[in-house]
Order: sequence, then structure tokens, then C-alpha cells
Amino acid sequence: MTSGKLIDRGPSRKGWHWHQTFMVCPRLWALHYLEPDKEKEPRKMSDPLVRGTLVHCGLAHVYKRIQLKAQGREADEYMRPYSAIRALAKKETAASGDPIWEDWSERCQSIITHYNVTWGDDTDWEILNVEDEIEVYIEDAGRKHLYTQRPDLVARRRSDGKIYIWDHKCVATLHRSGARRQLSGQFLGYRVLGQSIWGEDFGGVMLNLISFDNKTGKVATRREYVKAAPYGDQQFTRTIKWANRAIEMFKKTGLPAAEWPGAHTEYSCWRYNSPCEMAHICNYGPTL
Repeated sequence: MTSGKLIDRGPSRKGWHWHQTFMVCPRLWALHYLEPDKEKEPRKMSDPLVRGTLVHCGLAHVYKRIQLKAQGREADEYMRPYSAIRALAKKETAASGDPIWEDWSERCQSIITHYNVTWGDDTDWEILNVEDEIEVYIEDAGRKHLYTQRPDLVARRRSDGKIYIWDHKCVATLHRSGARRQLSGQFLGYRVLGQSIWGEDFGGVMLNLISFDNKTGKVATRREYVKAAPYGDQQFTRTIKWANRAIEMFKKTGLPAAEWPGAHTEYSCWRYNSPCEMAHICNYGPTL
């Protein structure tokens, strides 16, 4: 069945990626957000990127349909997971011209099948939010800075009554996936949002991990809670304040985006085996 809505919502308005981009490279932030019409280098597709995008889509439809059924609503308001994966692969293929999306479509449907076999009988969760944006305003000396994120899932665990933010992650290996994310801004942000919105009812952040072996096709899954970082949480709100202050400072200079300070490091100008999407401007200057 291909009828119903497709969940394909994109990033939140002013989330961690918005802030992180500025802290990685102020010039990249300015080119991306102040002059969005600047021509970007085409994004290079990769197996991990495509696989993760399609599996996220499938899981979003798995849980949205569970939520609708629990609410007594018609689940077919949204596509079935396999149909959604096929629809998104077709949409991205048309947009990019890259056949990699169609190449991964069937395999990602198989990953969802394995996931449902593993977790389909887990009824301990009441689904509250599927990829809907949540927000908080961070107070800063009389100013308020909007901070948003779009969690993959928000659910209340029936066995303890707590509310958890879920993040689906497609990974190469399940080993030590949680430890490396304890201080990630994405997860610090989730905790700040969760504590601000739900207070004592907030239970924490859970990684919903799915690994796929390209050689064997083996799928493995695990759920893991991300450890809290109390000092990190406290400093995170300060980081958001300082990033917003610095952005406002640069805006007041009136400099064009291409003249904002650049990071000029191998790690920021060349990422994931391809150049930054604005490297051509930093190399040769903006075109009129």
C-alpha cells in the first residue's frame, strides 16, 4: 500500500546542527544560513548516509502507526514502513540522480523486518511524539535564545512511568556506541530539553541501535541508555548562549558571509572523504 503521508520533515529550526555549524566554522554558518541561495557543492552520497536515512524513515512509520492505533485513529493516515522506504528512495533518487537510494531500498526494508522480529512484542512504551519538534528558550541576561530539536521518538515507559527521548542510530558496530555520545551536543541538548519540558518525569535518552554488516547482511539491534553528564548539561546551556552572542556580534559587523572568519582546518574543510560544501567559495571567492 502506497497511500498515506510520508514522514520526511528535515532538521528542526534552531537545533544542535545550527549551533554546531557556527562553532565548527563561522563562515560556513553565515554562507549556509544568511545566504542560503549560495551555490553549494553537491552532497556526496554514501552507504552509511543512505542506509541511515531510509532506516530512520522506516522506523518513524513503524512508531507513528503504533501511536495512531493506540489513539484509536486510522494507522493508514501514514504509509506503511516498507512503502515509506520505497517512496523516500524514489524521491531522493529523483532529486539527486544517484541510484544508491534505490540500491539500498530493499535492504533497508529487510532491516526493518529484522527490527520488528526483535522488538515487535515490546509493549512497554506509550508513543508520545514521532519526529515532532520540541523547543525550549534559554534565558540569557534578559534575552531568550530559542533551542529546538526533532527527536526520532519520545515515549513513556509503562513500567516506570518515565518519559524517554529515543535516538535511532545505524552503526557499523554496537560496541561502545553510548559512551562516545555522552558529551555529544545532540544528546546534551536532548537532556536539557527533556529536563526543561518534563522535569522529574524525564527518564533520559535512549539509543536505539541497529547495525548492518555489508558483507554478510547480518542485522543486530540493541537499546542502550546514554549516561547523564550533569556538568556537561550545565555547560551546554552556556555554550548555546555564547554561540548566539557571537553570531549576533558578527552580524553587527555587516560583513558579507564569505568574509566571516573561517575555521581553516583539515577536519572542517574536508569531511567524510569530501570537501565542505562551501569549499569552492573559500578557495576562489564568491561569484556575483
